[in-house]
Amino acid sequence: MKEKIDLRREMRALRRERSASSPAQAFLRADWSGTGAFFVYRSFRDEADTRELIAVLKAMGKRVFSPRVEGREMVAVEDKGRYALSRFGIEEPIGEAYPGDFDVTVLPLLAVDEAGHRLGYGGGYYDRFLRGKETLKVGYCYEFQVLDKVPFEDCDVSVDMICTERGLRAAKRG
Repeated sequence: MKEKIDLRREMRALRRERSASSPAQAFLRADWSGTGAFFVYRSFRDEADTRELIAVLKAMGKRVFSPRVEGREMVAVEDKGRYALSRFGIEEPIGEAYPGDFDVTVLPLLAVDEAGHRLGYGGGYYDRFLRGKETLKVGYCYEFQVLDKVPFEDCDVSVDMICTERGLRAAKRG
């Protein structure tokens, strides 16, 4: 879909020019007392940084899992501070795949709209991984990545909440 390809290119360029503010503090202001397991991507290049988020969640006694790509699929592995670089250059946790569920999933994205439609990188890893899972899906990004409308298809998984440096808010489904 050419529209998605063009938008991905534009958002990558904008993200390279972003401010250094992080969505972590906005995420951590929420009450996560009823949650125990988080699936959080490990930030790469100019993505919204998740290092502080992961460290604070662990310090709070939460179980944190991160993705590891195996072929065309993604698996969850408990984040215990040991990593190997993937073929994409992303830190992936070392350990056994975890088949269980997560209370909250923090997703990377290039763009999202207020309805929660997320533009990812085009590989479909999160769409396949999250299909049918019961988890609160949080798009984690900078405010400039929130657009009026993002192109989406039926196979695209939307987010339930959007977290930026300005705050955490529910997606407006309608």
